[in-house]
Amino acid sequence: MQDVPAGSTGRAMGFYNGVSRIGSAAGLFGGAVLIDGVGFNLGILIIAGISLLAVPLAARAFSGPLPHREPVSAPAPWALLLLGACIGAVPAFVLSTLGASISTYTEITDLIPAATLTGAVLATRYVLDSLAAPVLDFVFDRLGLHHATVVCLAGGALLLIAASAAPDLIPFVSCVVLFFGMTTLMYAGVGGVASALGSGAYARYVTALDFGAAAGALLAWILVAQFSDPFIPLAAAAVLSGLTLAAVWTRIDRL
Repeated sequence: MQDVPAGSTGRAMGFYNGVSRIGSAAGLFGGAVLIDGVGFNLGILIIAGISLLAVPLAARAFSGPLPHREPVSAPAPWALLLLGACIGAVPAFVLSTLGASISTYTEITDLIPAATLTGAVLATRYVLDSLAAPVLDFVFDRLGLHHATVVCLAGGALLLIAASAAPDLIPFVSCVVLFFGMTTLMYAGVGGVASALGSGAYARYVTALDFGAAAGALLAWILVAQFSDPFIPLAAAAVLSGLTLAAVWTRIDRL
């Protein structure tokens, strides 16, 4: 990311995430088809062979002299770490309880299983992460970190509140999918800002992101257990987004 212009970090990170997500999806689907076709043992051997072939190809790609770069090592501002924790936690609130939320719309789930509907909605997230990420993060670059953070955190909170009060499945799913778009925009955009600060700052940012994801899923199900309502975590995630925005409001421009 050191060679990426300052105004294009979101687009570069979005393109990287898009390519890696396509590889992940292709590997999951291709591996499933392969194992179904030839059996588990042979399928694993074929996958291992393909992985081994990739090693010399990767080594060859980096065999030439690499340009000299001065190391970048800037500290990770607390506002960036707080954003990372929020970006990890808020989607975890939604994703971990999505199936429970969808199962409450019995007029639809009596016709189509809740697991199928949940899988279809989750698939849209990976489509956004793979195909739409470069476009969405181009928008991030045009908006800038400050405006993109305000739009995504405030807009995401409003969408989650609307989803928690949605009377029917279609409005609920629409709000959740739009929320996934906001998440994709923030995920790669803020990640690009963090990576430009150097490996140390990016490592701390990713740690905060992973901590938020783990804590968000745990807290979501604690809320469901306490209140017996799968929509409570959506409202809690909206509150968390609002609190994070208020906390970093004056610090975003310093990142």
